[in-house]
Amino acid sequence: MKIAADIATTKPAQVFSDSVSGSDSRPKRLAEKPRDLRAAPATEPDITPAADQVLLSRLEAAHADRQSFAQQIRAVDKTMELIEENVQNMQDSLEGVVKIYPPYPQDSIERIQALRQFATLRKMIDQLTVPPMDDSPAKILGDQGRFPEAGDWEIFIGKEGRKLTIGRQPVHAGKGGLNLPDLSSDASDASLRQALDSLVESKETLQRRREGFAADANRAIAAML
Repeated sequence: MKIAADIATTKPAQVFSDSVSGSDSRPKRLAEKPRDLRAAPATEPDITPAADQVLLSRLEAAHADRQSFAQQIRAVDKTMELIEENVQNMQDSLEGVVKIYPPYPQDSIERIQALRQFATLRKMIDQLTVPPMDDSPAKILGDQGRFPEAGDWEIFIGKEGRKLTIGRQPVHAGKGGLNLPDLSSDASDASLRQALDSLVESKETLQRRREGFAADANRAIAAML
């Protein structure tokens, strides 16, 4: 970038006076030492009013609360999604026994392994729905008969402390939840067919409760915006 054209050109100060010539005793005029006019950069003062600082703090706190709430909601929905996958795997393990022809003998390794897998998946679902020690939305999934802390999840928002409720949606394995069949490794063919019918109802129950949870969560999120 050219900057010379923007600066006025000045001649250097004359060392000797123009009025006297041919003398060694001519008075000398010393050039003035230039002064450094550049000032040190000033520190920007904090001019944010105290009231605005308070509002900013509240805004940051509200944003953090919303972020935490959203993470908890996603965690619960992910748990319900995992339970849905496990129920589907339970159904697949039974169909692998019931629908095969010729059927496995009741004492066959394949049949026993399939029923053990079925029982393991059922236990996993119960473990996923054990209410946490803290007051988080995961408490809505558990068996209130076994865990008194299971139930609705209540949150309070705003300065006025408005209460919002995420309703209980039990999806544990037992009665009052998904009511999943509990089969032994020597269960009969008739018991397996009945269990398959029951699993269809369990999947429908899970779908309804997941939709109910989503509706409550969306209402709460909308109220926080």
